[in-house]
Amino acid sequence: MPNSPDASGDTVNRLGLALIGAAMAAGATAPALAAELTKAQEAEAIRFAINNDIFTLQHEIGHLLVGEFKLPVLGREEDAADSFASVSLLERQTDEADQVLIDSADGWDLSDAASDNPAYEDADFYDEHSLDIQRAYQTVCFMVGAAPDIFGEVADAYGIDADRQESCGDDYTQAATSWNGLLAPHLRAGGKGASITVRYEPADKHHAEAAKWLKEAKIIETAASWVEATYALPRDLTFTAKLCDEENAFYSYDERGITFCYEMTQFLYDLDKQDLLHPAAN
Repeated sequence: MPNSPDASGDTVNRLGLALIGAAMAAGATAPALAAELTKAQEAEAIRFAINNDIFTLQHEIGHLLVGEFKLPVLGREEDAADSFASVSLLERQTDEADQVLIDSADGWDLSDAASDNPAYEDADFYDEHSLDIQRAYQTVCFMVGAAPDIFGEVADAYGIDADRQESCGDDYTQAATSWNGLLAPHLRAGGKGASITVRYEPADKHHAEAAKWLKEAKIIETAASWVEATYALPRDLTFTAKLCDEENAFYSYDERGITFCYEMTQFLYDLDKQDLLHPAAN
């Protein structure tokens, strides 16, 4: 990463995360991946995974708000959900939210670097998602556009030139104004509203640790409480953590909520572990 995943059916970016996950699984027994992390590195990898999970949850909440409130979307909904995640985290103005944004940008950057730059296929360009590296740069653009004094060094590390950093302010203002304007009529004004139930399904032995990290961090409960308190939801919903047989997270209108897969957390942990043990030369 510079010096420093999802849907209404969002499978993590096909060229980056999905292919890398398969490659990592196939090579899991290779000596190069057999080294162990130090305790400090272990804590870093868990934090990295959980922070990327937080961004992913905010992305899915963006899909949820579009679906539940029937919001118009000009452009690709996947890009809009990314912008919602960035705006909602930047508006919190906390050190914790800032670190989530930094880690999420680094997550997309790592996924692109770990793919070893394979040849792109036509499908990668007409997919509903932007490429991983584009998502990294757009996240950093929103960050420096919102708070150049805080994120200027991050943008410099990504090689974003001064002119683009300045124009990123317009990108951020447009995204924040658009989301806040669309959501203003749906803000909760007190009283009893719809509720969100959080459920954790059993994990298998390969994902037990990831499920434990997710549950202990309580990020799903925190996200559910925030949505409940902030928006006048039209119906009760459920946020479910479970095994999915893929690295994914997704919102479904018909299933009335968000599903977050344990495989996603495990994948993100493994992605950072690989980088900590064998840093990319970029």
